[in-house]
Amino acid sequence: MRPSHAKHHLEDDVTGQFRYNELGDERFQQLIQATLVAERGPGVQCFPLNQTDGGRDIADGNSCVFQVKFSDKPVTRPATWLRQTLDDESRHFEWLVSRGMTDYYIVTNVEGTAAPDRGDRDKIEKLLDGYQKKYKVNFFCWWRAEVDAHVVALPREVKFHFGDMLRAHEYAEYMFSSNQRSEKAERLRRLLADIASSQYESESDIRFKQEEGVHGRSLTDLFIDVEIESELSAAADLLGRLTGGACQALLATNHPGVLLRGAPGQGKSTLLQYVCQCYRAAFLNDGANFPRPAGAEAMSNLLRFPIRVDLRDYASWLTRGGTKSRNGLGGTTRHRARPAFKQFLLFYLSETMCQALSMDTLNDLLDAMPMFIGLDGLDEVADPSLRAAVAAEIDKFTSQVVAQRNSSLVVVTTRPSFKLLPEPTSDLFTPAHLLPLSENLKDQYIEKWAGVYRLTAEGVCELQDIYRERSQEPYFSALTENPMQMTVILPLIHKYGAATPRSRTRLYEKYMDLLFAREVEKNSHILTYQDQLEEVTPYLAWRLQSEAEDSSRTKTYTKERMVKEIKHFLVDVGLETDMANDLFTGAWQRIWVLTCKDQIHFEFDVQSVREYFAAKFLANLPERDGLSLPTILLELSRREYWANTTRFLAGFIKTNALSDLADTFIDHFDTLTDTGYRAVWALLSDGIFKPRPTPQRRIIKAILANGRATDVVAAYMESESVRLPPEHGGKELVGQIRARMEAHEDNPVLRHLEATHAPLADFIEWWEPHVTSAIDTADAAFWLTQGERRAAGSAIDPAVWERLDLDDIGAVRAAMNAGASPAPDSRASKALIREALDGEWSQTTLGVSPAHDLISLAHPKLFAMLAEPDPDRSDWDTRQRRQVADRALLPVIPQVHEAMKGSGAGQKGTTSIWQNSAHAFSESLGPTWLAACIAVIGSLTKFVSGGNIRGNEPLGTDADFGRLLFESRAKASDPVWWRTVAESYADPLSQRIWCLAFVCKARKEAWTTNLELLNRTIDKLDQNSYQRLLEAATIIARSCVCPSIAMFDKQTPSDKTAALLAVFSSADAGPGQRVAAVPAKPVLLIAEQEGWLSSLFDRGDDQ
Repeated sequence: MRPSHAKHHLEDDVTGQFRYNELGDERFQQLIQATLVAERGPGVQCFPLNQTDGGRDIADGNSCVFQVKFSDKPVTRPATWLRQTLDDESRHFEWLVSRGMTDYYIVTNVEGTAAPDRGDRDKIEKLLDGYQKKYKVNFFCWWRAEVDAHVVALPREVKFHFGDMLRAHEYAEYMFSSNQRSEKAERLRRLLADIASSQYESESDIRFKQEEGVHGRSLTDLFIDVEIESELSAAADLLGRLTGGACQALLATNHPGVLLRGAPGQGKSTLLQYVCQCYRAAFLNDGANFPRPAGAEAMSNLLRFPIRVDLRDYASWLTRGGTKSRNGLGGTTRHRARPAFKQFLLFYLSETMCQALSMDTLNDLLDAMPMFIGLDGLDEVADPSLRAAVAAEIDKFTSQVVAQRNSSLVVVTTRPSFKLLPEPTSDLFTPAHLLPLSENLKDQYIEKWAGVYRLTAEGVCELQDIYRERSQEPYFSALTENPMQMTVILPLIHKYGAATPRSRTRLYEKYMDLLFAREVEKNSHILTYQDQLEEVTPYLAWRLQSEAEDSSRTKTYTKERMVKEIKHFLVDVGLETDMANDLFTGAWQRIWVLTCKDQIHFEFDVQSVREYFAAKFLANLPERDGLSLPTILLELSRREYWANTTRFLAGFIKTNALSDLADTFIDHFDTLTDTGYRAVWALLSDGIFKPRPTPQRRIIKAILANGRATDVVAAYMESESVRLPPEHGGKELVGQIRARMEAHEDNPVLRHLEATHAPLADFIEWWEPHVTSAIDTADAAFWLTQGERRAAGSAIDPAVWERLDLDDIGAVRAAMNAGASPAPDSRASKALIREALDGEWSQTTLGVSPAHDLISLAHPKLFAMLAEPDPDRSDWDTRQRRQVADRALLPVIPQVHEAMKGSGAGQKGTTSIWQNSAHAFSESLGPTWLAACIAVIGSLTKFVSGGNIRGNEPLGTDADFGRLLFESRAKASDPVWWRTVAESYADPLSQRIWCLAFVCKARKEAWTTNLELLNRTIDKLDQNSYQRLLEAATIIARSCVCPSIAMFDKQTPSDKTAALLAVFSSADAGPGQRVAAVPAKPVLLIAEQEGWLSSLFDRGDDQ
């Protein structure tokens, strides 16, 4: 029999490895001819095209004949199409056989389905077998998959001759091959080379121009590959099982879209710049000046053509010359009638190349090459309406990229918005975020920075010593979490040593002072206008920052516009305007806060610098009735866009105003948005309230008293690692939470906050006396619950656990979750084992006891994980599992450990792991809920049934859950079997197990007559059994073995049954997203309405 290949039929020409439709009929036949000549040698005959050939397109002597059939359109019924083709060719068969033909091949670019018996391949196979019997010769069919297999092995020069069919990196090689001479290829090659060369030169330097030592230096001199972490496990697979270097991940991923989040200064823009340069260097073969980064081997398999776009430029393009619409902010937003991103991309490339490109040319470029489209700075599009339009266009463009299936990648960078602002859809974009710098990366950065500054060995040691000494300060690490902060702080450490400031605002302030002082020394012109520059720069930052939030006011700042704005400022503050050009030149060419990317429009080069200066401008506004720094901070704190500016501005507040600031926030605490709660927490973390403990204490009390605030800051703390150092409120926070615990307030969020701010030893010292005194009282469960997730119970004297009331199930479970470690074989130890076997699995891997060992080894989640094709073993610690097995605190533990290996003879590809593990539990400990759940999970896997079955009862006191696994599969559609089992085993455990097995395995035929039985059985379960049923169902629903629940008509599940079924139907929905709050008015509008700037000047709207 001829081999069969499992491929889907051709829907369009984007399937398969090659784009044969681009060749057309004649070129495809020439490809097959060239393939056979390469394989069989020069004796192959290639007959002329479009001439009478007697049913022969190609022949190898008289014995072997090839006939090529091509379709340039999708074929909905490949077998029918090919049967008609063969019937038409069959008139030539007798003549070919008479000339000595022994082998006949039909070759096509169409693909056939591979389903046994009913697929296209088997249908044609039967037809060819009939021809074979009739003519006594061999008949073969090369479908598309077989053609792919032969073409992929061709020499590169042969494939390049048919370059239009190539994909991905092969097309890139083809486009830059001097052997390729078609007019289209030559035109695209020139365009690609021109774009790559132009952008390679313009983006080769570090963007942070303020620092003299790095100005003009190559991007490679200071680049470090910041670590990245995906938010979804599936995404982590696609991005290379991260955590790892972000550059490596983006070069290697095959996902069409990545939404890359990172804090201010985290290196998002530099990362995109660097990845694009990696690709450009590869295109231009400039490995000497831009060496390939470590771990970028994936580039050799996929070469994308890079284009990087600043999204604020796209947003500005959208708002120019469009129509107005309401923006939800009390104003209007201007949008283009047809704001397609491809139109902007055409405009952008035309501007870049200083030549008018056509949309056909752009489409050819996008169709021909896999692209890397880096869309930088979605967070810089502040207007929510405009941002929604931008996000929608990105989705539309990326959908087109996905449809092309040419391995292109779109990466969007943004700051975290906590789902409050529009972002590209998660259906297309894998979310990932950049992590704070590790100590290793900080050391790498220091070494690179020292090299750029050419420090002596002694100077490097001194710098490192001061840095390490300052790093011991708990809050200092928060100032060195990203490359931008390191770039700011290292020059200050180098100059000031131990006197380096200790807050982010003071760091930037000192840094800019250092920058101005350096320029004054070099240029007396700067000295002349130093005071004015120090005034006008913050003002320009304020204008650009505030206008960017409201697209109805957004202006493009050309040189003329900048100078005009400076003149307005000078007039309004009573200064002469003849210095305006000099001030603009100073801001642009000397202190480099402004940059010009396109020789027309100006902007602050780095957003964090703009935010610092905008904060400085607001900090210097004169106070008056109704206007103070606390009131401004309150307004800013409500807006995510102003979050970083808020932190800078708070750093300017005077110590004697901290009490007013606390009062302002506390008075409005119930009306703050989630953004506002995060802002307050960030100010605490920054140490803003550190000089005044009383306001700090009151702010923390307000947070803990507000349920929404505690939820928000707990989530913020986890997602952004924003914790409070002890002197910044961490110690106070712990004290207030413990006071609430001592008042018997049980709040899991507060427990979590306490656990993340207090060392374990400190917690145990406080907690142990409470537990010891309450262990035999009604308060035992409460105090044990406070120790959940801490494993603090292992520090309690084992004798204490013997006083635990074992009839208090809540207390026993709390003891287990707290890591209780009673004496072996004690009553308490046996009680914990009982709970572990009956479903107490949520947090029980913490602790050292037989019960904890049992669940750390055999948690149902691990058995579900083993069913995955490529299991994520991040929770699978081989060494720890071996230690647990070797301890053998229960005899069954080493048996289950061995069973989970699945390494016995004939076990691979079967359910032996689940069947044998469940059997080991049952044989050693009797029927248990844990063993039954393992068996049900095994029944849901795709493996064939296999393993030990030694008993005859699927349920009951003598149950063999291997039997349950086997029979629930075999009898899944048998309503009588399900009913018989339910009625035969009436004990509560069997009834609970039956409900889980039925819901997971029964098919529609069984549901139709047994839903009422399921309702009755579930409704009879006590609350504990029902809760355990829900918990087990949730584990299964969130795993790869989640079943599709059978549908039932004209029957109604009971409330409890419906709740159980809802666990499966909502498994993929994920946590509900909060509806974004109504957007607050833009700050510029507030400033005008409240007269913030009236004390400086009064300006008409036309200005």
